[in-house]
Amino acid sequence: MGKASFNHILSQTVAPADTPNDTNWMALELGATYALSDKIDLKVSGLTWAGNDKFNYSRISAGMNYRF
Repeated sequence: MGKASFNHILSQTVAPADTPNDTNWMALELGATYALSDKIDLKVSGLTWAGNDKFNYSRISAGMNYRF
């Protein structure tokens, strides 16, 4: 699984002493799912922001789904 999304801030109000947020940046995600059985899935994914000079954001997550 892979995703790419474009983010845009339409409007922002910033305190005079602060710098404004980047108005455009990309979010990129890559992940995989593995079915242990017909009811249990394991998932791992990683996400990062690209082109955002003010915030450096990355995360890795893992999860398990159980279907009733």
